[in-house]
Amino acid sequence: MPSRAKEYSPKVYGQRLREARTAAGLTQQQLAERVGCTDRRVIWSHEAGTVDPSRSFILRAAAALAVDAGWLAAF
Repeated sequence: MPSRAKEYSPKVYGQRLREARTAAGLTQQQLAERVGCTDRRVIWSHEAGTVDPSRSFILRAAAALAVDAGWLAAF
């Protein structure tokens, strides 16, 4: 049986973002500033899985958190 590609999940992405942020010892506000946002609610929305992140946001967040972008994006 052929393997099926994993489907993208905003909830898994949000969980991974929160996990990486807390492991890095950052607040939502600190991460927001590192990815070029001024409002922590952007990070909150991503962590809650209510936002479909852009590729550039994933890359900026991964760099700020020193994690692999593919892992963070949950693909």
